[in-house]
Amino acid sequence: SQADATRMEFASGVEHLDAARKDGRTAPLDAVLLQVNRFVTPNFYVSAQARSAFAGGAGAYSVGLVGLGTQWPVTHGVRVGAEALAGAAGGGEVDTGEGAVLQARAYVDVPLGEMLSLRVGGGRVKSLHGQLDSPVVDAALVFRFGIDRRR
Repeated sequence: SQADATRMEFASGVEHLDAARKDGRTAPLDAVLLQVNRFVTPNFYVSAQARSAFAGGAGAYSVGLVGLGTQWPVTHGVRVGAEALAGAAGGGEVDTGEGAVLQARAYVDVPLGEMLSLRVGGGRVKSLHGQLDSPVVDAALVFRFGIDRRR
């Protein structure tokens, strides 16, 4: 039954930002985005996310984030959501200082089928001790599924 299932989401996509570099310049950066969300209530979830640069001359740049999110149905399967994340980032000559970063984002999730959707979002990433402080935009395919908790 639905009561015995924990809702989960797996997302994969791309993120774009203008990343401050250690040499003082700011340059575009594109990263692959992987995300797993585990819902703890119908509208709130915990999230683990990873990003790794693939374009923008910052190939070693990687990010790991954890945080909380909320998601709400709007109409015809469309959902809106928001996340608050914290973690570590570094590499690729991106100026993350000592590596601690915060990221906030909001998104719209549009269904492509019963278990698949397209998520488009935006927000901001900021390092606590470095110059990285940029708007971010992202797009991902999201696969929703339930894990049976019965024993």
